[in-house]
Amino acid sequence: MMWVVTQALNGLIGAGVPQDWTTHMIGHEITAKYHIDHARTQPCYA
Repeated sequence: MMWVVTQALNGLIGAGVPQDWTTHMIGHEITAKYHIDHARTQPCYA
């Protein structure tokens, strides 16, 4: 899992394709509103 996350953060997974970070930003909003860990918000919208 850590290898996959590293590749994603480095941009390798999204190379050559359009990217949309809107859903990721929803995770930031959930984190701020409910004071939960950002990583725990990702299954909510993924």
